[in-house]
Amino acid sequence: MPQHDKVLIVERVIDSLGLQTIRNSLVGTVEKRGISGVQRKRVNVGIEMVIKPSLLILDEPTSGLDSSSSLLLLKALCREALEGTNICAVIHQPRLPLNNHFCSRLIEVSERFLNMMILSVLQLYIVQYV
Repeated sequence: MPQHDKVLIVERVIDSLGLQTIRNSLVGTVEKRGISGVQRKRVNVGIEMVIKPSLLILDEPTSGLDSSSSLLLLKALCREALEGTNICAVIHQPRLPLNNHFCSRLIEVSERFLNMMILSVLQLYIVQYV
């Protein structure tokens, strides 16, 4: 992939996750503080989005985020889903406005069933693509 295309993908992810203000900031280390925890969570999701996976599995991506950051993240994930990325996310007790951004959802499933479902999705993915 040409460098120009790579830069465009990174810029699109930065914009969609609202990370423009920290684009030149260090994430930080154990010894030296960098960006906030909320920003770090969005950066971590962004790193995964940049590689354009066919399947993106997220465990509680909105946990610890305020409502506006959660909404921004879910809109970005929906955009990725519309562009062909399969998104599997576990979100506990989403607020009502966030519910509108799920393409499909399972309501009130037990954690055991959910873990079995994720394993089944992973097995199907591995058999098909690996």
